[in-house]
Amino acid sequence: MRSGTLRHLVEVQRVSVTTDTHGDQVKTWTTLVTAWASIEPLSGREFLQASQVMADVTARIKLRGRPDVVVTPKDRVVFGARIFDIRHIVDWQGRGVEWHLLCTERF
Repeated sequence: MRSGTLRHLVEVQRVSVTTDTHGDQVKTWTTLVTAWASIEPLSGREFLQASQVMADVTARIKLRGRPDVVVTPKDRVVFGARIFDIRHIVDWQGRGVEWHLLCTERF
């Protein structure tokens, strides 16, 4: 993996659910790891849902693998104000050196 392509500083976050004093569940996102990554848009589309125009953008986020971190599709990636839901994780070449996260961007 060429380090020059990793120009986006992203956070991989995991949700934890707690119960507040009223018994309601509260979701809190905590940062698992902050890393340099490459964000590549793959496709985008607009569609009509519930009489509203919606957008769906997919992206591939490449980052270096970390043996001390386990990333799952329940996690998300945050880059500035942009939030990406992880849909699939590919261990590129199966050596744990490079991860390709296939994501959908939230709007």
